[in-house]
Amino acid sequence: MGRAAGAALTLAAPEARVASRAAHAGRRRRAPVPDPRVTAPGSAAARQREQIEQIKAARTPKPPAPEPAAPAAPSSASWSLPAAPAAVGTGSGFLLGVFAWALGLAYLQGGPAGVRKFLAAKFLNKT
Repeated sequence: MGRAAGAALTLAAPEARVASRAAHAGRRRRAPVPDPRVTAPGSAAARQREQIEQIKAARTPKPPAPEPAAPAAPSSASWSLPAAPAAVGTGSGFLLGVFAWALGLAYLQGGPAGVRKFLAAKFLNKT
């Protein structure tokens, strides 16, 4: 019984709703019946499954993947820095961009003399 029909039945006659539930309480759902075309031995589906299993059994197994070689110990002659995380490159690029923007702004406002003043204030601490 649908929700709307159950709600209408409850409003019209509450005792009818209780009787309806009691009548359906004794029923149990049946287990699903398997499809005889799939489960019947000798059926087309069964033959197809057998052929698939034969193809799978005839396959040669893939060779195991080679184990990665252990990294060689760094020698004192070939020393290098580890790779920096991506966030470091992004942050340093941003700061370099801000510095270039300030340098360009100093050039637009004061020309080459403004750039010299900016650099002297930044690196030589001369205002």
